[in-house]
Amino acid sequence: MNIFFYLAISILPLGSAVAIEFLGPTAVAAFYARSLKGALAALLALAGVLLVSGARFSQEVAGVVFALLAAFFWAGYIFFGKAVSNDRDISSLAVAFAAGALITSPALAFGVGHEAAWGHIGEILFFGLGLGLLSNVIPYSADQFIFRRVGEAYFALLLAMLPVAAALIGFFVLGQKLSFEECVGVLCVVAAIALGKPS
Repeated sequence: MNIFFYLAISILPLGSAVAIEFLGPTAVAAFYARSLKGALAALLALAGVLLVSGARFSQEVAGVVFALLAAFFWAGYIFFGKAVSNDRDISSLAVAFAAGALITSPALAFGVGHEAAWGHIGEILFFGLGLGLLSNVIPYSADQFIFRRVGEAYFALLLAMLPVAAALIGFFVLGQKLSFEECVGVLCVVAAIALGKPS
């Protein structure tokens, strides 16, 4: 999922890649919607993400394909993540991380195959470990605890907060301006989460 997303953003603008990738959680939210209200919440979340991310049409087919693959795997992550969360501990998640590390380790070997890279192997391992912890271990462990408390549809809606949080951090911390469309997008996501909240 993450690898395809990183490949997508190496080709597409970030906003477009995020918007396409969010089709996965939106499909899950719509699939598990038990009512018209739930389906409307999924559509509002999608509209909000599109507005916040500033998605633009792209003719970069490879980037779009990578983003769609990320969306597919994100939907699968939600579906299977809920099943994994039924374990009392996160041992299944630990096994998944170990398997993922074994599968992706050859890429590290090829990536540091260049002679100049071996002089920086400590840095590469340090930043690789940091990236793994911050982009996988910590968020996915948190996801497991959230999955135990909410269903797939509401979890998928909560994911719409990711681009909204990024936009708000940009506004409050980095002093970036929010456009009218981004403000409307934030309101759409907030409305979607309120509308889709389980009773």
